[in-house]
Amino acid sequence: MIKAIIFDMGGVIINFKEIEYYQYLSKKYKLNINYLENLFDPLIDQMDEGNLKLNDALELISKKLKITRKQMHLEWISGFKKTANINSNVINLIRHLSLNYYIYLLTNVNISRYLTTRKEFLNGNSNIFNKKFISCYIHLRKPDSRIYKYVLNKIKLNADEILFIDDMKTNVGAAVVVGMNGIVFKNCNQLNLELKKLKIMI
Repeated sequence: MIKAIIFDMGGVIINFKEIEYYQYLSKKYKLNINYLENLFDPLIDQMDEGNLKLNDALELISKKLKITRKQMHLEWISGFKKTANINSNVINLIRHLSLNYYIYLLTNVNISRYLTTRKEFLNGNSNIFNKKFISCYIHLRKPDSRIYKYVLNKIKLNADEILFIDDMKTNVGAAVVVGMNGIVFKNCNQLNLELKKLKIMI
């Protein structure tokens, strides 16, 4: 029986994918989007694991793009705010689910993006989670099996009592490997149907 539901943040609770940020920069500065992706992705992965500071990453990026670090810092924040928004339908669903299930957040995110998200988008919604597992603070990121085992150890439930929801198939697959139930998120209507199939009380 499912007792807890774990939600991803970016792409599920927050409508945001890094590619949208790259598209924003590409359009504004007339930069090749593939170049941006290859430049940013490894640095963001390191930041998501808490192994690289934002200022150090922006220093490297600003030199490559020939944009001042101050401007790059502004774009890091403003570009994210312009391309991200909260998925109100998912938040409302989570509120209903929290009446009957433990609700957790498990997300790959760096400190800067997480703090901005919490302030700008989650606002008073942070209290709907029993606990939040943020990759940059625990130095692990999905789909590394260790992060799922870390969560299992912290919430003291059996893997088969947990449902994990993420928009990335690889992340869900990794959760299933350690014994969790999983749903690959596409949209709120699809999620509702999948929850009903699992006899989750909405």
